[in-house]
Amino acid sequence: MYASGRIELPSSPALTVPDTSVILRDGRSYVFVLGKDMRVSQQVVEVGRRRGSALEILGGLPEQAQIVRSGGAFLNDGASVTLVNAEARVQ
Repeated sequence: MYASGRIELPSSPALTVPDTSVILRDGRSYVFVLGKDMRVSQQVVEVGRRRGSALEILGGLPEQAQIVRSGGAFLNDGASVTLVNAEARVQ
């Protein structure tokens, strides 16, 4: 005997970031946050659900933070960066 079903979960607003911006190091998830001095700081984040190429951020990241979208694996805490495209900011 087989049964099929469908579970619908309510949608809720969530902070999401591109999956390429999240770096896994030492068993933790990080993003690099851009500071006013154009240096990045490594920030621990709590990751939730994935939808396509977006990851839900449950905690550890302010909504208005500017983050490195890709290439974070090659950065270190405090590294100086240059913006390539102003539209690459998380909104």
